[in-house]
Amino acid sequence: MNTNKNSRLNILDEYFLHNVDNSNYILDETEIIITKITLSLIKGAKNPDYKGLIPKLPPKMKEIVNLRWEAIIKIFNNQFEEAEDLLLQALNFSKVNRVEKWIKRDILLDLRNLEMVKNNKQNKIVFESQRQKELKKMDKWNYRPILDWSLENALFELTKENYNLHTDTPHTIRFGGTFTSSMNKILNAFNEAILNGSFTFIHIIRERLAYILFSYGKLYSDSRLLLHSLKLFMIEYKVSIVKKILESEWNDLQKEVVDNPSSLIELSVLENNRSEDLVIKCVIIEKFGPYFYDEEINDINVFLKYCMNQEFSMSESLDVKRNAIRAYKDIINRIENEEIIKQVSGIFLEDNHLINDEILKLFNKVQWKKVKYEICKDLAFNLYRKKEDANNSSEIYSTLLNMKNAHPGSLVDIEIDMKKQWEETKSLDINNYFSLQSSPNSLNCEMVKDLIEKIKVVNKNMTNGSSISFGGYSLYHLLANHLMNLSQFSPDLANLFVEILCNPYQSTTNKQECLDCIIRLIKYNEKFVAFLNNKKIGFILQEKISQVLISRGDEIFDKSGQEKLELKLYELLILIDITPKNINDILAKCVEFGTHPFVGVREDALSLVVSISKHYGNTYKNEVIQFLYSKTFDNWYKLKGDSLYYLCDICEAEWENIILNRMFELIDDNNSYVRSSVIVAAQKKVKSSKGNKKYKDMLAILKRDRHYKLREQVGND
Repeated sequence: MNTNKNSRLNILDEYFLHNVDNSNYILDETEIIITKITLSLIKGAKNPDYKGLIPKLPPKMKEIVNLRWEAIIKIFNNQFEEAEDLLLQALNFSKVNRVEKWIKRDILLDLRNLEMVKNNKQNKIVFESQRQKELKKMDKWNYRPILDWSLENALFELTKENYNLHTDTPHTIRFGGTFTSSMNKILNAFNEAILNGSFTFIHIIRERLAYILFSYGKLYSDSRLLLHSLKLFMIEYKVSIVKKILESEWNDLQKEVVDNPSSLIELSVLENNRSEDLVIKCVIIEKFGPYFYDEEINDINVFLKYCMNQEFSMSESLDVKRNAIRAYKDIINRIENEEIIKQVSGIFLEDNHLINDEILKLFNKVQWKKVKYEICKDLAFNLYRKKEDANNSSEIYSTLLNMKNAHPGSLVDIEIDMKKQWEETKSLDINNYFSLQSSPNSLNCEMVKDLIEKIKVVNKNMTNGSSISFGGYSLYHLLANHLMNLSQFSPDLANLFVEILCNPYQSTTNKQECLDCIIRLIKYNEKFVAFLNNKKIGFILQEKISQVLISRGDEIFDKSGQEKLELKLYELLILIDITPKNINDILAKCVEFGTHPFVGVREDALSLVVSISKHYGNTYKNEVIQFLYSKTFDNWYKLKGDSLYYLCDICEAEWENIILNRMFELIDDNNSYVRSSVIVAAQKKVKSSKGNKKYKDMLAILKRDRHYKLREQVGND
C-alpha cells in the first residue's frame, strides 16, 4: 500500500519539540489514520483506534492485519491467551492467502515474543521455546523489509549529526540538522509496522526511537527530547534504563517535570497495574518523592501500600515490594508512618535478603522521634535478633543508634549484650556503634586500644608486603570517632601516626585516612591539639615531608591518591601552625588542582583553602575569595554548595553584590543541596546585624521551593 509519507514529514518534530498534534492538518484520510495510530503508540495508549485502517488495506491483508491488531490490543490489556488465539488465526490466514514470506515469519515472531511475556509472568525459564524452533526451521529472508531499512537510516542520520556537531569549528555556520530527517525515517518504519499490525516491530521501533531521542537530546542539550525518551523507556518497561536516565540527566529532566511529577505516573500505559506498571511508578515516586505536593502524599501512600499487598509471581512480587519500599524513602516522614513501619517490620521478619536490604535503608531514613517508644523498642529487639542474618549488619546498628538517640533508654538491654559480644569478638560493627555516641562509656578506651593494635598490625603487614581488610570499615575513621570526645590520649599514639605516615610501604589510602583522622581531631578537639604540640609531631612531619609523600599507590581504585595525600599533608601542617612552604605556592597548587577531573582532589583543595583562610585571617583574603567564588561554578553539587557557604562567611563589602547575584542564580540550581547551602548562608547573613534585606527576599523565594525539606528548612528559621 503506497502512502504519501512526505505529508507527515514534521508530525514527530512538532510533537516532540512543541507537544503539538498536527495530524488533523493532513489532507490524505489514510495518512490521518496512520498518524493518529503512530502518536497514540508513542503516547503508550492501550486501545489505539485502528478500525479505520482496515478498509484501506489490500483485500488479502485485511483479515490478517485486523486479527493482528486485535491481538495487539489484547496484549496491551493483559489478555494474553486471547491474543495468542488471534495470532494463530492470523498465521493460518497468511498461509492460505499466500502473503509475503516475511509476514508469516513476523507473525511467528509475535507469537514467540508473546510466549516469552507469558513465561515471565509465570516465572518460567524456557531456553528454546516451540516458536523459536519453528523460526529456526524457516528459510532465511532473502531481502530486508522496508521497516528494517527505515530504522537503519534513522540511526545513520543520528550518527551523521553526531559527526557534524563534533567536527564543527568555532566559525562553522549550520542550518538545521538531521533530526527531522531521522524522525521521517522513524515515521516510515511506524508506517510499515502499523500497516502490517506487527506487535514485535512496534516495540522495536519505540525502543529505537527512545534511544534516538535520548541521543539527540544530549547532542542538542534539549530537555524536551530527553523527557520524551524517558517516557518511551517507561512505556517499554525498561526499568534499569529509566533509573539511569533519571540519575544521569536529572539536571535537565528536573526542570521539565518537577512542577508536576504526578504527570509521569499518570501515563495511560501504566494504568493496568501489572507488576511492570507498579515498578515503574515506584521508580518515579522514589526519584521525585520530595517534590510531590503535600495533598498528593496520602494518595501516594495508599498506592505504595497497595503495591506491598499485591501478589504476582514470586520474582515479580519481590520486585514490586522492593521498589515500593525504596519509594518510601522521601515519603516516610511526611505521613503517619507507624502503620507502614509495622507492615514493613513484618516483611523484614520473613527473611528475604533482597527486600530486607531495602527495609534497613528505609529505617535509616525514619525520624524515630515521630514513632512511639513501644514500637521502637519492639522493632529494635527484632532488628538486633536478625543482625547475624543481614547482608549488611552495619545498617542494623545504624538504625539502632538512631532509635536510641530518639528514645534514650530504649536499648539498655541490647547494649548490655553488645558489650558482652564485643569483648568476645572485637566486632567493628559494635565498635562503630559506640564510637558514634556523644557520651563516652567504659568500653571506649578498650575499643581505642583495640583499634590501635589493629592499625599496628596493618602497618606491619604493609611493610612486609601484604594487607588486611576490615569489612569496609576505616580503622582511622573509627579511631577519630572515639577520640573526638576524649581528653586523654595514649602516649604511643603520636609515634604511631608518624610511623604510619613515614612508612614508604604504607598504602596511599591508609596515609590519607591517617591524615584525615588527625585533621578531624584538630578541628573538633582542642585537647588533641595540645597533645600534638606537646609531642612536636608537626616539626617531625615538616622534616619528613618527602617521606610522607612516598607510598604504595593503588592506581586502579585511586588514580588521584598522590595529589590528595599532598593536599591533606599541607592542611595538617597549617592547622598546627607549621608553614610547609610558601603559602602563595600552596594556593597556586590549589588553583591547579581546583580543576582536577577527580572530585576528591577538588574537595581536598577546597578544604585546604578554607584552612588557610581560617589560619591566616585577612592575609590571603582576596586570593581565597577568588578561589571560592570560582568553585561556586563547579559541576559537583557539594563543592558548589560548600564553596558558597564559606564564601558568604568571609566575604568583604566590596564583594557582597557579586556574591548576592551568584546566590540569586543558585536559587534555581537543580540540586537541592546547593539550594540548601543558599538557605544556610542567607539565614546566617539575616541574623547578623549587617544583613542585607535582599537575603530575606532570597529566603522568601526559597520558602516556596518544591522540595519539602527546603521549605521546612526556611520555615524553621
